[in-house]
Amino acid sequence: MFLLTQSTQVSSGSNKPYYQKSLGLADGTFIRLGRSTVKADADIIEELKWQSRDISYDQLPLYHTSAEDLDGTKAQYFLDHRRNGITSPLNEDTLRSYEIIKKEHMAAKIQVHVNYP
Repeated sequence: MFLLTQSTQVSSGSNKPYYQKSLGLADGTFIRLGRSTVKADADIIEELKWQSRDISYDQLPLYHTSAEDLDGTKAQYFLDHRRNGITSPLNEDTLRSYEIIKKEHMAAKIQVHVNYP
């Protein structure tokens, strides 16, 4: 009795997720987990897509937030105690530079609008 196996090596790249075309994205995406190869679930597939765009979960925008959700005291503390010793005012430009707030494709759509003095 002979057992035939197929092994495919795929180099890592930026067009993730890779999947078996004949099975489609949902059923043909597999990942390595230790020494095993397992089918990727929808969450893993989504994370692989984020990786291809150099995005992590904590960088995803929160659309249902407001300026009141941001703790201005903690944000200003961070800005005052950075390693480089430079302090910055807590304003919209500073928050944009740290990508705490982002402007979407449409000019009117802002993730969090902050009006600090």
